[in-house]
Amino acid sequence: VQLGKDIKKIEFKDWAEGLAKGRSYVSDGYAHALEFTVEGKAPGSKVKLAKPGKVTVKAKVAFAAESPLGTANGGQLPIGKTRLVELVVNGQPIATQIVPADDKEHDVAFSVTVEKSAWIALRHFPQMHTNPVDVIVNNEPIRASRQSALWCIGTIEQLWRVRNGVIAVEERAEAERVFQWAIQRYRKIAEEAPPGS
Repeated sequence: VQLGKDIKKIEFKDWAEGLAKGRSYVSDGYAHALEFTVEGKAPGSKVKLAKPGKVTVKAKVAFAAESPLGTANGGQLPIGKTRLVELVVNGQPIATQIVPADDKEHDVAFSVTVEKSAWIALRHFPQMHTNPVDVIVNNEPIRASRQSALWCIGTIEQLWRVRNGVIAVEERAEAERVFQWAIQRYRKIAEEAPPGS
């Protein structure tokens, strides 16, 4: 969780707030997105564009020269002393940069044209992924993937099948209402997403 440069003491409430606002990244401990911005806005923020246009993405990343404990996906990392950093827009990698894995900070920058509302993140598979910055074009919602919205519906329906019997009887009606609300929300997103996405 990124708490800012002037922090003197880590307070749990500040950390939890930063996590809730999306000002964070996930890592295996050997890869870090020390800074990541889109048009100067950090993860969890929104950039608003009146019309499609270019945005500047900047980051400061660092990769360990050694990773003695391996990674979660079986301990395999790319061979060599470099890592491929990917710019991800709506779930798809669209640009890359090679960065040394040398225990030092490195600046990376991308310029990308955003045609429709999108989320933008940075990743190195399998070590690190940032939370996104949302780029909102002409006040339109982000509708990246119909398949993703349908997957969410299936997951929520499965969760309800598995969990509804263990929810306290006095809480079950409210829980079902919330589950159904979420399903309807994702159905709307799926309907609004481009065909074939």
